[in-house]
Amino acid sequence: MNERVYTWVYGLVYPGFLGAFIFCLLQAGPRHPSFAWGVVFAVYFTMLHGEGAIAKENVPPIPLLADLLGVVVMVALFVALGMRDPLRVEVIDPVAVRALMAIALALPTLARIADKQGRSDLKKPFYRMITAAAATGCVACMFYPHPLALIVIVALLGGYVVALGLSLHPAYGPD
Repeated sequence: MNERVYTWVYGLVYPGFLGAFIFCLLQAGPRHPSFAWGVVFAVYFTMLHGEGAIAKENVPPIPLLADLLGVVVMVALFVALGMRDPLRVEVIDPVAVRALMAIALALPTLARIADKQGRSDLKKPFYRMITAAAATGCVACMFYPHPLALIVIVALLGGYVVALGLSLHPAYGPD
């Protein structure tokens, strides 16, 4: 059953909502006031999807549930950023955006802490690095929409991309 849920989450739900957001983001274009933030979080959610989709065998229920909750947070964040209707820019509630960004960054780490296998993974350098990056990103989100917060989160996301890439390389893998 767990494998069927996994296939449903990573094969349909997650990429479906992420694709819809990316489509709305592209329609909105760079003139949209939240475009840069939208691009950053589109890349972030794409990386999360890739990390989850790679670990296909025997996904524990807590990380799977966290990824489903992550889809809900992703949709809420995109709506809060004004991406629901890209042709009509709506007033963005900065408090909601800050909270949703922080939740989106903290959720994978909280799921690792709650899961037995995830807690043992936190001993590995890759997971310690992305946990520290997520915590720093949560703090940086509190300064939205300041450009410095965006720069910090982009730098952290770049580190996450490099760390994930290295973790997939046989010589540098997280094991």
